[in-house]
Amino acid sequence: MSMDPSAWCSRWLRALCALLLVGLGPPRGVEAAEVDVLSAPVIGRWTNFSVAAGLPSQKVLAIRVDGDRVWAGTESGLACYEDGRWRSWGVQDGLPHPVVLALDVSPRTGDLWIGTMGGLARFSGGRFDAFTQLSSGLSNDFVNDVECDPDEDQIWAATAMGASRLDLRTGAWTVFTEQNTPMAEPWTYSAAIERGKVYLGAWGGGVLELEKTTQRWREYRDPDKEMEIDLLPDDGPVHDVTAGVDFRDGLLWQASYFGLARYDGRAWRSYFAEDSGLASNFVQFVRARGRVAWCATDKGLSATDGANWVSYRRAEDGRGEVRFSRGREPAATLVTESAMAHSFVLGVDFQDDMLWLATEQGVSRGQPDPHLTIPPIPAAGAAALPAPAAPAAVPARFHYANTPEELLPYRHLGVYHEFFTTAPEFLGVGREKPALPVTEVRIGFIGPLEDQDRPTLPPGLRSGVQGDPKAELFGRPMLRAAQLAVEDANRAGGFNGQPFALVRRTDLVQWGQTSNELAQFAYADGVWAILSGVESNHQHVLARATLKAEVPIVNAGSSDPTLLEHAIPWIARVMSDDRQSAYLLADYILRGRGLARVALLRVNDRDGRVGVAEFVQAMRRLNHPVVIEQRFKNGDRDFSAQLDNIARSNAETLFLLGNPRELGLIVKAVRARGLILPIFASDRAVHPEFLAAAGAAAEGVVASATFNPERNDPAWLDFQRRYRERFGEEPTAFSAHAYDGTNLIIAAIRRAGLNRARIRDALFANKTFAGVTGTIEFDSTLNNVRQPWLAEVKDGRFHYFRPAQKQ
Repeated sequence: MSMDPSAWCSRWLRALCALLLVGLGPPRGVEAAEVDVLSAPVIGRWTNFSVAAGLPSQKVLAIRVDGDRVWAGTESGLACYEDGRWRSWGVQDGLPHPVVLALDVSPRTGDLWIGTMGGLARFSGGRFDAFTQLSSGLSNDFVNDVECDPDEDQIWAATAMGASRLDLRTGAWTVFTEQNTPMAEPWTYSAAIERGKVYLGAWGGGVLELEKTTQRWREYRDPDKEMEIDLLPDDGPVHDVTAGVDFRDGLLWQASYFGLARYDGRAWRSYFAEDSGLASNFVQFVRARGRVAWCATDKGLSATDGANWVSYRRAEDGRGEVRFSRGREPAATLVTESAMAHSFVLGVDFQDDMLWLATEQGVSRGQPDPHLTIPPIPAAGAAALPAPAAPAAVPARFHYANTPEELLPYRHLGVYHEFFTTAPEFLGVGREKPALPVTEVRIGFIGPLEDQDRPTLPPGLRSGVQGDPKAELFGRPMLRAAQLAVEDANRAGGFNGQPFALVRRTDLVQWGQTSNELAQFAYADGVWAILSGVESNHQHVLARATLKAEVPIVNAGSSDPTLLEHAIPWIARVMSDDRQSAYLLADYILRGRGLARVALLRVNDRDGRVGVAEFVQAMRRLNHPVVIEQRFKNGDRDFSAQLDNIARSNAETLFLLGNPRELGLIVKAVRARGLILPIFASDRAVHPEFLAAAGAAAEGVVASATFNPERNDPAWLDFQRRYRERFGEEPTAFSAHAYDGTNLIIAAIRRAGLNRARIRDALFANKTFAGVTGTIEFDSTLNNVRQPWLAEVKDGRFHYFRPAQKQ
């Protein structure tokens, strides 16, 4: 069989790199551990504590040992176990929010620090002191983690809007975001401090390291820079989505929803459930004791010394199961009569020889059982490096998001691990909860709304700057369509005779504050699911927050390709994303129109940055990289500097990405300068505001479109007519997707009943959904991967087509 020489060389290069990596240390799975976790006492006696024992809630999100006391953060308050009984505190006692996400005890003062969904708190001398966005310099009220510096009087809080540091001596706050650190996104999930270093786990940004003496930052990211794969083992963090970090005895541990990684200051080692004894790749928390890491996963608790593993879980019969692994090879299994409360573990801490766990079903205390008979565990065998072999054929790749073969990242190489091959699971509790009596079935709506849209707001707050164009362009049309869907459902009987109702909240707020809105949806408003809006920064914050709150979300307005690339099993999307548009446009520009030199002009915000990423990569992989990239700001009206640079680049065509008004003004400016360039644009150009801003200059512009409103589809035509009659305007693509998204939620509620976990299951059971935009096709992440359309302006209006129809 003949082989492409470049592919042959690439495979040999990869094989050589792998041998060099292995040459830095022992072979994977047989390295000698300085501490052998297999020889440690086995936890075999479990005692479980529930609401009946005094906990304020079954769901426990955090656990922290404090000498003879044990603190537990629950969904309904703070609890303390001391002298054989539990005590609890809530909002009525001064806690800023009932949902406690994180706990730490200061080794310098003994104070307890508490991270909640509504701010940070200190518990000292029986009194709570609260720190919130409004009362202090805390960057965000959604505090994912809190860490007390053992060497200085400082407290670190990892929040949904960066990290905040409080100096207890001066009362000064310092906020760390993408503005003053290498942080890719201003979202932090975890913090760890030891040996003069601070580590932050950043969502979408890997791990950040601060050297305290020099105040210099260092960034650790997945080197392959792809969210859907891990190209090579042991090359860095397993993924840029970091759920937790811990740093002890010179070892840095990274927990991710895609696996575990360890860094010893010289080399990285990565671990997946498929190549180690890790119980699950969905690692929610990691805490080290010495050089052993304890990983809280959705399938149990795993302890590792970096080479060997002991994993604990609760079997279906209620007994415990202990699995021993030497490297990747199972070594033995032990069954115990008692087990942890649930295998969905959210936190772990240590008290002498005991373990304390936070689980979805209460607190568990594990102790060694001296009466256990440990099965024999085979000794580690000597393993020699295999002799180099001729490179094998590259295995067939998973085409995530229907990626064409020629656009797969590293397509000539064998990829070590592929993500998103199966749908994310939710393995926690909640499905057993009985339905509560309600007078209305509430669905949350969050998008760019202003005061006139009557969103629910915290006391004393407005919805933001009034007159924001995003409200007119996106928020209000989406809200109207959602209202129409609810009215339709109520005319059809609602849910068992009870009407559906929308609870409105706005995301015209600072980055990160949407996490506060999510907490209100979940714990104050009592919504069963949420329809979310447009800007990707807010959507990511909502997704991370709902992992803790467990409320299903259907997104109907963001085209960010990375929105569902996190393995969180609580969010779906009904519109196609910029990845699908990029593949379609790149192919049409290069092959359909024969144009090769593409200039790029995009809005300078997060949606612009992530929106063009797939297009830029697609052009590069097709051997025609973008020749120049220029940027503008929302609200700009003068684009002469950018167009001067583009004119000098000798580009053959121009691709635009941004909001409708600015894109229309750019097209008008291009034509006014006499630039004869074919112009292509992203889907937001398919909007009346674009045509109004561009005028006659829009003629010939081709944009991607998430659906085709020229279809002779009875469902679409009926919706179009009724929307026009109800609101006096034509529905936009955002209206149509919001109508479909709301109906998807309503269908799931009717199928599952009033239970959030079962509603989530009903959503994720969909492979397709018939909507007014056509048949929605879901992939394994519950993203709509239906192929977009193209829309060309002719005679002042858009005409829709698929490229094959033009050839």
